[in-house]
Amino acid sequence: MVPANQSEAKRIDSAHRQRIEALVRAIDDKLVRALRARTRSSQDAREIAQETYAVLLDVDHPSEIRDLKQFAFAVAMNRAKNRLIQGARRNEIEAALPSDDQDRRSPELIWEARDDFEKLVEVANELPPLARDTLKLHLDGEVPAVIARYLGIHPRSVRRYLALAVERLGKALGHDKRGGRKS
Repeated sequence: MVPANQSEAKRIDSAHRQRIEALVRAIDDKLVRALRARTRSSQDAREIAQETYAVLLDVDHPSEIRDLKQFAFAVAMNRAKNRLIQGARRNEIEAALPSDDQDRRSPELIWEARDDFEKLVEVANELPPLARDTLKLHLDGEVPAVIARYLGIHPRSVRRYLALAVERLGKALGHDKRGGRKS
């Protein structure tokens, strides 16, 4: 349903906001408990629930959602899954770092890391606008379907933009297509 005018759009937004507020009152405890069980963290559960409510308020066509409660749980569980994956990646990276603090803080490694970071920022800023926005949302933990909906593009385009970004960022660091450093 497309609003005929601005006052009708405000009325629809107001009705949608009221639906979300009622939903939050109805499912908040249950949603947070489910998220706490999934993430094993009360703080993460509360943050994900709040992010979920923000996503629900930002939906472009709320009338197209048949079951708002089911949609809310699906969004929340996807966000929890993404957060767990990010935590696992973070743990893998930390485990791969040298265990000796001296190795980690050597001036050469610090300068090399700064140089690499500056290259990545420069390359990211040179990406086409949609590729840059897609990369930023992906790094913020969004899944391709949410990114596509947010940017108004097809999920396949999201994957193409991410592939482009990864390829260019890898080249900037001197990686070949298989992910290894070129000699």
